[in-house]
Amino acid sequence: MLKKNMGKLLICTIFLTIINALSFQVSWATPGSITTLFAHDDRQFHGNMFDVTVITPLTITGFDINLGWGDTIVTVYYRNGSYVGSETNPDDWTVMGSAPVSGEGPNNPTSVLISSPLLQPGTYGFYISVTPTLNVTDSTDMYYTSGSMTVSNADISITAGIGVGGMFGDVTACQHYSRNYPNDPCIFPDRRWNGTIYYDTDDASIIDSDGDGVPDNVDQCPGFNDNIDVDNDGIPDDCDPLIDSDGDGVSDDVDQCPGFNDNIDVDNDRTPDHCDPLVDSDGDGVEDSADQCPGFNDSIDVDNDGIPDDCDPLIDSDGDGVSDAAGHCPGFNDNIDVDNDGIPADCGPPLNRGGAASE
Repeated sequence: MLKKNMGKLLICTIFLTIINALSFQVSWATPGSITTLFAHDDRQFHGNMFDVTVITPLTITGFDINLGWGDTIVTVYYRNGSYVGSETNPDDWTVMGSAPVSGEGPNNPTSVLISSPLLQPGTYGFYISVTPTLNVTDSTDMYYTSGSMTVSNADISITAGIGVGGMFGDVTACQHYSRNYPNDPCIFPDRRWNGTIYYDTDDASIIDSDGDGVPDNVDQCPGFNDNIDVDNDGIPDDCDPLIDSDGDGVSDDVDQCPGFNDNIDVDNDRTPDHCDPLVDSDGDGVEDSADQCPGFNDSIDVDNDGIPDDCDPLIDSDGDGVSDAAGHCPGFNDNIDVDNDGIPADCGPPLNRGGAASE
């Protein structure tokens, strides 16, 4: 009996293990759609190019387009990267699919059952075209609207776009007498594609190994949190060779003056100016902003006139109006010379001072 119960337990365990393993492989698809508009302004031709930015991995399941009355074949092309620069080069494009359709008439959605492979996050160029018929009266054209636009939701964004005549702007489409446009190539800028994209998001394909909320396929710093970027330079900190919050080229961990430029140090005292209690370029102990004689020592003022000597036009210690360098009688008034012998009285012999001469 015990042997039989153990066998049952083993079978149940194996069954549950298989079920759990399979459950992790299920791809849960969520349907969605995005529409530009269905309101043409009497503009029509053979197709449109526009950009689609995929935010959440998804598979396109179909389109609605603004198509005139009549039967045609719709072909959808796409490419990695913007359509810009590849408008006239078929080799840059991959066919997503073609489908015969019957147009429901202008401003009425015409369904196109063409699906895509799984599209990972990124920008894709799209080109939707009908079979080009040159004569406008015989052609089942796509209708669109002048101007540019971007529409977005959480999964996808559409930026539209241009109008296209012929295949990839074949100029003969514009030159046909029924159209008679001068455009060469046959392309019309600033034309909004009219339509809807239907899609299923592939939620299970969002693999985030490091749990930072960024899918592995666009993760900048695998194994670490891409959201931590203290210096806001677009590089996650754990993969950033220089974390520099104030942009002065000095790493935060050795930054002397956070929030300011460590390289600005006018007095070369190795303390950045914004964190320097005394910015003193000439080392005289006087702050640059209050320095009377920049580049020299404000403390040297031998005549005590309040003007540092190196910026003093007259250094006159005894106040007689004669420069110390030219003074004859330091400490006395050079202008007193009672006997007019050119020697100031206070520095001459006694006679010069008004007394009697003696041996």
